[in-house]
Amino acid sequence: MRIAISINGEGRGHITRMTALSLALKENHELFFWASERDHQVLKDTFGQPVHSLPPLNVAMDGNRVNIWRTATDNFDTVLNNPQLQKEFINRFEELRIELLISDFEPFLVQAANKCEIPVLQLNHPGIVRRSPSLKPDAVVAKLVARMMMGKYDQEMISSFYNGDIGPLIRPEIRRLEPTTEDFLVVYLRDGMKKVMLPLLDRIKNLKYRVFPSKEWGFAESLASCRGVITNSGHQLLSESLSLRKPVMAFPLEGQYEQRFNAKMLSRAGWGQVGRLITAENDLGEYLRNLDAYPLNRASKGDIFCFDDDTDNTVRKIELFLAASRGIRIPAAS
Repeated sequence: MRIAISINGEGRGHITRMTALSLALKENHELFFWASERDHQVLKDTFGQPVHSLPPLNVAMDGNRVNIWRTATDNFDTVLNNPQLQKEFINRFEELRIELLISDFEPFLVQAANKCEIPVLQLNHPGIVRRSPSLKPDAVVAKLVARMMMGKYDQEMISSFYNGDIGPLIRPEIRRLEPTTEDFLVVYLRDGMKKVMLPLLDRIKNLKYRVFPSKEWGFAESLASCRGVITNSGHQLLSESLSLRKPVMAFPLEGQYEQRFNAKMLSRAGWGQVGRLITAENDLGEYLRNLDAYPLNRASKGDIFCFDDDTDNTVRKIELFLAASRGIRIPAAS
């Protein structure tokens, strides 16, 4: 089948997740990629083919805080009022004879697929916010933004280490590693947060850590061999850490409800500590004191957690969706 893959360009989680999935799908399907310019080289290097461009979506920041409302309004016209762009995408779909679109939280190709009557599978993580019971203002705005970004689809698959339709999709270079425990932490934070956190870490006697991105250390190998991870709470890195059973000190981006929700569920799963920059020194101290005690018993009744790679199951579900869209019945897995 000829499948279009469209990838949201904000953050590294989208490209990492969809690359892991696409490596599995390419065995039986012909794939065509749409992504932001910054992700083109990764896809070209991995799949050896041209990548079609998507317009950038801008995330409005106030220091270390995401301004979710301004992010939504700044991108509104780009997403919903761009007929020339839609015409270009529709023409390209017809040229490439696209039969299915798999979208990771990317709205432009969804609209084009709707007009071409091409089935849409919306496979992402950020849509998890729509399943949160919270009615706080930032949660409500996040749900509205998620609805806009996901558009009209035929099936939804939310990938999540908690309460998802499918579990995390872990890239092969992480999956193949056996975890060990050496005496250092992995630190992967936004630049603004590094300015706060690195001086705090430097004041702790005998504490060793590796800061990423790094020219000195390999990330995958460091993640597999560290004692723990200090990072923001993007879903993909949390999932990779959990797949290796590494406890996480998570600092959600302020104003980003999805990250706050991820961090809350990380803590509830017993595999991490939630921190804030304003209380970072105390939060970090608590995390380090508990570092050898994880996992902690914090799970609530009804929560469903999946820490291991779920790529094979996801591919199976996609094949079932493809068969249903063609009117073909596939027997259930034994």
